[in-house]
Amino acid sequence: MLSVIDALEKVSAGCGLLPAEQVSLDAALGRVLAQDVASTLTHPPTAVSAMDGYAVRWDDLAAIPADLTVIGEAAAGHVFSGALAPGQAARIFTGGALPEGADTIVIQEDTAYNDHHLMLPLCRQNQSQECVGNFEPSRH
Repeated sequence: MLSVIDALEKVSAGCGLLPAEQVSLDAALGRVLAQDVASTLTHPPTAVSAMDGYAVRWDDLAAIPADLTVIGEAAAGHVFSGALAPGQAARIFTGGALPEGADTIVIQEDTAYNDHHLMLPLCRQNQSQECVGNFEPSRH
C-alpha cells in the first residue's frame, strides 16, 4: 500500500504548472497568485492612535501627575492641523493621526479632563499607537 505522501508525489509528478496570466480583479476570484504582490502604499500612511484618549509629548510626563492644556482633537481618519508644544495635549480618537510632536497616547479612562485641562497618571512612552505601515490584517 502507498503512503499518502508517496501517492501525492506520483499524482503531482504528472502535473505541470500552468503559465501565468494577467486577469482583471473581477476575474481573479478563485485563482492563485503566480508571484507575491507588494503594495506601493503603506497603511496606515502615518502613525495613528490605537484607541481613544489624548495625544501627548512624553517629555511632558516627567512630573506625574501632569497638567496639560488640550488644544484640539484628531478625529478618526483625520490629521490634526497643529503641532503640540510643551504642556499641550490633543484629544484623539481611534484611527486619528498623531499630531506633530506627540509620541504617546494616554487612554481616556486613565485621565481626568476639566475645562481644557488634562490630568494624566503614570503611563508608558509610545503606548497605544500604531506605527506607519503597521497594519496587519490578521491583527485587526
